[in-house]
Amino acid sequence: MESGQIHRAIRRIAIQIVEDLQKENEVLLVGINKRGFFIAEQLQKALHTSGLPHTLALNLDVHHDKLTGEKEFTTLAETRHIILVDDVLFSGSTMLKAFRFVLDVVQPKTMKIAVLVDRGHRKYPIQPDYVGITSPTKLREHVSVSFDGNGIPDSVRLVQTGS
Repeated sequence: MESGQIHRAIRRIAIQIVEDLQKENEVLLVGINKRGFFIAEQLQKALHTSGLPHTLALNLDVHHDKLTGEKEFTTLAETRHIILVDDVLFSGSTMLKAFRFVLDVVQPKTMKIAVLVDRGHRKYPIQPDYVGITSPTKLREHVSVSFDGNGIPDSVRLVQTGS
């Protein structure tokens, strides 16, 4: 998947969000980790004609989870539709962790998932609401989303990993 295809996929996701949420302008995009935040920023740009949603980054790691702008998040999220955004959805464990984190902090109107690539192989019952591309893969394959220096996705590649 090249840059043009990625941008079309992000525009399609934005259109689906607008159709799904109708005239709701209380949308909060929460990008998961750095890569998800980059995708959330691109979604925000694509959604600008229908009311610019807020975008925040949620950094999940093994030891502690951190939400940039946590005070702002608690103020905004309680009355908003939250869309958790990531570049690739695989087992669902990162997304499940993000769900837990958000629900421990606030009770949003709704919470949905947007991903650029859904590659299947779930361990947990997580299903994305908005998908740029569905690409079933083998377990030993890896989906790699590359970003340019400005955080704009410029390619998606399927890479073989060790056996």
